[in-house]
Amino acid sequence: MLSCIYIITPGHQAMIAFGCTLYPARPHSAIDTPGPGLITSITKQRMAGVARVHTFLFQEGIWVAKGEYIDEAMNRGSLEGETRVTHRTDVWLNEGRMTLRMGGKTVEIENLYRIVPFAEGSDFTSWESVNPALGTLRGHYIIIGEAILSSCTSTDVRYTGTEFLLQESADRYSNRGTLFSSSGKISSWSLILSRKV
Repeated sequence: MLSCIYIITPGHQAMIAFGCTLYPARPHSAIDTPGPGLITSITKQRMAGVARVHTFLFQEGIWVAKGEYIDEAMNRGSLEGETRVTHRTDVWLNEGRMTLRMGGKTVEIENLYRIVPFAEGSDFTSWESVNPALGTLRGHYIIIGEAILSSCTSTDVRYTGTEFLLQESADRYSNRGTLFSSSGKISSWSLILSRKV
């Protein structure tokens, strides 16, 4: 997230795109291997004030997501899942698994996001994910104080999404988002992200 969660239901194949996360560029070395709760000094220097604000975007780890999903007909369901953040030298990965329970049905969804590292001193970056129901999604993220904003569009321009995360504490974020098609709202969601590891 970020945790972009894009779900298509009635009339569409159920799908969640979970975990649109970005991470700052950092040199790869044995002494610069972050763990949960650690922001490296090199990352702090490269990202200035941006890295000091956010834990979710700038640290490897596992986050638990719980909340509510609302479809285009205002039907409500529960969402639960996890996302694992992994930093690599040239790309950051966010692997997510979510469970949607709605109308007596359960849908399990997995997604993988590839995030472009931040340029030195930058407060924004881009990401891409291939989604079986939506096609390829491409988006941008920007850090504004304790908020993370995201917007995306499918490459065929049929779908657009937007999302907001607000850091409530070092181990907790509030997440809100929505997905639209040319005919209107497809879904919206409200989640709490809590750091597990």
